[in-house]
Amino acid sequence: MSVNGAEPGDRLSAESDSVRVKAVVESHVPFDHVEIIVNGTVAVDNSVAAASEHATVQRYQFEADVPLNHSSWIALRVRGGDHADVFDGPVWAHTSPVYVLKDDLPIRNPDDAEYFVEWIDQLLRVVAARNRYASAEDRQQVESLFQDARAEFAHRAVRTVE
Repeated sequence: MSVNGAEPGDRLSAESDSVRVKAVVESHVPFDHVEIIVNGTVAVDNSVAAASEHATVQRYQFEADVPLNHSSWIALRVRGGDHADVFDGPVWAHTSPVYVLKDDLPIRNPDDAEYFVEWIDQLLRVVAARNRYASAEDRQQVESLFQDARAEFAHRAVRTVE
């Protein structure tokens, strides 16, 4: 997979409101979906016809323009049904992302940030209920770290108008 020529793990600056994603998938086990994932959400879902039963490798290639309103990560995911050569469930593969920055702004997802605010709140309740620390100072250090993280995620959860 590449995004405007950048490969998984790369960072790039977006000059326009869309990027060009190119993908080539080759697999020894059959797959039926190739998806472009943007910030955890399926942006493009290509249903793939089954390979010939005589093929030893299934190959699928495509290009797509993907709109971007803000800085985002983009990855490719491949899915398929159960297969005897896959021991832990259905066929799947996922690339590392390409990080695309618009206007040099960081990648932010308010929904993800809200999830972590709630998760940290739950952890703070566990810390208070269990109170398994050698000293009050140790407990305060842990709570302070959680509170700092919570404040950062609460800041990131603030939604801006696009």
